Amino acid sequence: MHRNEQVFPATLSLNRTFQSLLPSARLEYKFSNDANFQFNYRTWTNEPNVTQLQNVIDNQNPLQLRTGNPDLDQSYNSWLRGQYRFNNPESGKSFYASLQGNFTRNYIANSTLIAETPIQINDDITLETGAQLSRPVNVDGYMNIRSYFNYSRPWKLISSNVSFGGGGRYSRQPGVINNVLNIASTRNIRGRVGISSNISPRVDFNVSTQSSYSVVENSLRPQLNNNFFNQSSRVRINWVIWSGIVFRTELNHQLNRGLSAGVNTNFALWNMSLGKKVFRNQLGEVSLLVYDLLKQNNNVRRNVNEVFIEDIRSNVLQQYFMLTFTYNIRHFTGGAKLDDFMAPAERGRERDN
Repeated sequence: MHRNEQVFPATLSLNRTFQSLLPSARLEYKFSNDANFQFNYRTWTNEPNVTQLQNVIDNQNPLQLRTGNPDLDQSYNSWLRGQYRFNNPESGKSFYASLQGNFTRNYIANSTLIAETPIQINDDITLETGAQLSRPVNVDGYMNIRSYFNYSRPWKLISSNVSFGGGGRYSRQPGVINNVLNIASTRNIRGRVGISSNISPRVDFNVSTQSSYSVVENSLRPQLNNNFFNQSSRVRINWVIWSGIVFRTELNHQLNRGLSAGVNTNFALWNMSLGKKVFRNQLGEVSLLVYDLLKQNNNVRRNVNEVFIEDIRSNVLQQYFMLTFTYNIRHFTGGAKLDDFMAPAERGRERDN
């Protein structure tokens, strides 16, 4: 239930109540001790907030005005997921696959009016040419479908585990531009391969790379159509060299193609540390870390909606050095005995017997 008493800039009394039936289901089938299938179904609603229901124009940004919609209804979401798991401890092989989808009725989207000529909104506000006025509306047709799989097994040749994975995604986001329905759709496919070591307790390494390719299309604004590629790779090594001396290094490489001009990035983030185990049982460690050894750290992300596509570059932490000391207090020399849980009299009787 939403209640709102508005006195400025106009008097408005709002009282909205939302009701829904929300079913859910779960099914699991066990093929064997190593394999099973699980199906889940769940529903939920998203009620509009008070700001979305208020019929008041927010003109803090003259180029992007916003207003509410008192007639807005709640959105109704249905989510389904099927997943299969296989894990054989004896062979070390495992497989996982899933397919899930989210479908929304009465999706709360934006109806955007883009002024081609100045438009008088009210006595005090004018929407200038090129400016936008956004208003939430209910639209059907939103969906988000994802798939994923991963297979791993031992690789005896190099005493390691190797894994392969991948998946796809399709999203459909509706919106309204100048009173005409617009569909922003994204198709994405990705793949991953990784190798993790099992050589010895003194050496631990992990190598992986993941690639992703996306296609973005808009039904009303084809000038926003775009394809972009992303690849992320990582190498991590931990090595106990000699007598408690520990060397650690991690190299992350990021590659982006197809973003806005001047935003495409191709950089490597390299961290490295050298430490020495100290104290009895080597419970403590003193180490020196250098972060971003190559001074290339960067951060770029892309947002896609029914009106625009934006690439955002954020400030990130640059190179620094850090001296650290850690002490492990989770090490216990012995476990609890049955006597520890007995009352003194009970312990005496046990000894007498």
